[in-house]
Amino acid sequence: MNAVGRDIMTEFEERCSNSGISLGGINAEVMPGQWEFQTTAQAPVRVSDDLWMARYILARISEEKGVEVSYDPKPHSEFNGAGCHVNFSTNKMRHSLTDLMIEDFMRCLEEDHDEHIKVCGEGVERRMTGECETSDYQKFTWGVSDRGASVRIPQKVNMDGRGYIEDRRPCANIDPYKVVFSLLSTTKKSNVL
Repeated sequence: MNAVGRDIMTEFEERCSNSGISLGGINAEVMPGQWEFQTTAQAPVRVSDDLWMARYILARISEEKGVEVSYDPKPHSEFNGAGCHVNFSTNKMRHSLTDLMIEDFMRCLEEDHDEHIKVCGEGVERRMTGECETSDYQKFTWGVSDRGASVRIPQKVNMDGRGYIEDRRPCANIDPYKVVFSLLSTTKKSNVL
């Protein structure tokens, strides 16, 4: 009664687990019936495979329940959109992520921003308006603990001097392989590899 779709998501979590897909979490979101799930940290191809299979499992459960899943980036104008945030790191970043490394990597991401946006999903311009915890899709921004930035550096990562970045630009309807390839291509230009 309180969380629309909880029965679907509970079954989804169980079926993913039985299928060998490791989920890091599931939670209801701001809009009624909107849910989020996270895959666990894994190699780029594996996490992309798991996302595709998780979507398939969710589609099958929804079909059985007589409901439809939407990955529309902005299904309702007054609520937050549907993103597919990508937590990204390299071995080097997980051991040491200095301010200079972050600044260099953010410069590289900014230089490639237009290319990244092209793979962030159809309708990215409707979701990333600068409102509802998004940046404007036309401008690259980053910040520590900034939910309205293109890329966020988590506060704990900033304090620990190691960890990952959160790319908040991708929409829920992305092709994960394209997004991962795009990030990896930019990583090769930076000092975080």
